Amino acid sequence: MECKFWNGIEKYSSALDQLFSYLTWRNNHAVLITFSRNKDCSDVLKKAKESTLTHRSIVLNSLKESQLGEFVTLHRNPNASEKTLEVYHLIFDLYYQ
Repeated sequence: MECKFWNGIEKYSSALDQLFSYLTWRNNHAVLITFSRNKDCSDVLKKAKESTLTHRSIVLNSLKESQLGEFVTLHRNPNASEKTLEVYHLIFDLYYQ
């Protein structure tokens, strides 16, 4: 599991890389929790999906919509190319005026 504040598409991709660096061959699931202070959390969710869909480890057409602020993707495990890894992306809206 990795927790981050939203800092843009490039940083989101880096957060995925950081998350994957913790994993071992045994891992089948991972969670990336992102906190957004932005006014429009829907835009953050859209950009997080865009970043994930262009990540080098993504399994094509694997994005599954979940509840509002969540989605799941399938990735090739960087420590075991024959295995895949389910990543749960949770976006939390912390915006306040």
